[in-house]
Amino acid sequence: MTLSVLVKREVKAFLKNPAFIFSLVLIVVMYSVLFGIMRVGIEQAATEAARVNVGVVVTNHTQLLSELLWTLNATTGGRVRIYNTLADAVQGEGVGILFPSNLDQLVESGVVELRGSVKVLSMGAMSAQSRLMVLESARSLIEQLLPEVYSKVYNTTPPLSVKVRVSSSVVYYEREMSSQSFIFISNIVSFIPILIGIIIGSNAGYATQLVAFEKVEKAFEMLLSQPIKRSKVVLAKIIGASIASIIFAAAYFGGLLLPLVIMPLAPETSSGAGIESSPLQATLEGLDINPITGIVLPTILALLLGLLASGSLGILLGSLVSDERTAGILITPVMMIYMGLSFAALFLGFELNYLMAVISGILVVTLPSLYVASILANKTALAMVSMSSAVLTCIVLVLISIVVFNKDIVVLGVRVRFKRGE
Repeated sequence: MTLSVLVKREVKAFLKNPAFIFSLVLIVVMYSVLFGIMRVGIEQAATEAARVNVGVVVTNHTQLLSELLWTLNATTGGRVRIYNTLADAVQGEGVGILFPSNLDQLVESGVVELRGSVKVLSMGAMSAQSRLMVLESARSLIEQLLPEVYSKVYNTTPPLSVKVRVSSSVVYYEREMSSQSFIFISNIVSFIPILIGIIIGSNAGYATQLVAFEKVEKAFEMLLSQPIKRSKVVLAKIIGASIASIIFAAAYFGGLLLPLVIMPLAPETSSGAGIESSPLQATLEGLDINPITGIVLPTILALLLGLLASGSLGILLGSLVSDERTAGILITPVMMIYMGLSFAALFLGFELNYLMAVISGILVVTLPSLYVASILANKTALAMVSMSSAVLTCIVLVLISIVVFNKDIVVLGVRVRFKRGE
């Protein structure tokens, strides 16, 4: 009987705790937003795929090709446009296909090689894949129609099967690259914000707890009474929270990568020649991107700036609250915003402009992604604007935290009192 009473008491304490209720509501809202972002990204890709026309380039107007284009246009509801060059087709419609001059001979051989290209303005795998889906749909439709059209034009039985292949490329602003390279680099760029969002989101929570727990344990007043500049106390707490976050990240991602490290290496080929370079290295070399200066250093710099910014924000919130429960209520949305932005970058992507550069700098999460995208698009000025915004944001947050620490409110925090009904 005593145990059941104690259990009921503890359960009632949880249910009466505003922080617990708020956390439950926030978790539901967070996952609803995340799934909403995923749905919007998928719907945008599907809508774009349904609206995009296909630009077609003809180098040799044969009867077979003319009949094929007429049938293709009729089947797609008039979504085929004729252009003089593949570059004009991609610029005008977003998706272009170049037919070879010897199409008739290729059909008779059973294999038709086409060249396709798509235009992408948003750095994100979803955006490129939607355009590539249109290209793949066109390829599949051409493969289905060719035997029928060949039989109609030449009044003869076509080859048993005609295989249509498309060598595709992606035009990202003024840069053209293979579709495999763009998808590969965009996946990497989309993964980096998730990594940074988890780390700096956790760092904000650690920083808030460092201050809130000391208040509850009555050690905060003793610390502030020491002959130490409060600015040093702020910096020490930011650095301490950052170290805890780095340790957490090392353990978290180390655990994820450990199975890959301990797995045995693939055996060498029978010729004795090993793999010369990894897919990442080969892709970066093809795009003229140095993996150290182009990806690693911007990611490390963004992570350091993110730790300073989120740590300062956490210290600021911890200074304004009176206990750890209120701290949990205030810091949870901040942590989820950091993590939610990383998923938004993954599914929605982003376009390159100065507004996006400033936002990426302020939020830090998408800073490395914007840096890599700017290098690919030859828009280095946007990368510099984003970095400058991030540095300025960190300085402002650190200064605000120091100013608040020098106020008397830091001891007791902001207290919100509710009048009880009589």
